[in-house]
Amino acid sequence: MVTPLSGTYAGIGQQVRWGLELGAKEVNAAGGIYGRKLKLIVEDAGYQVPKAVQACNKLIQRDKVFAFIAAIGTPMNNACFKDQLAANIPSLFPITAARSMY
Repeated sequence: MVTPLSGTYAGIGQQVRWGLELGAKEVNAAGGIYGRKLKLIVEDAGYQVPKAVQACNKLIQRDKVFAFIAAIGTPMNNACFKDQLAANIPSLFPITAARSMY
């Protein structure tokens, strides 16, 4: 998850993070998905495109995530989307109204 935990939209980012952490805990407590536990990895983008791109690259290359979930912000989503698609990593429920995310 790439979200603003600092900067202008930190309040929204933190609320989304807490919601996703709660959901992951509930899924894991019920045995996971087909027996596999979820691990939520959170990166702070500070609502800045360069930080978001750096965070996305880390999640794709180092952490080998299988999906991005609830990424906040149109500029950040647009900047990361090309690399996500190239790596066959879906962006689930992006928090943006950008047409490019449809």
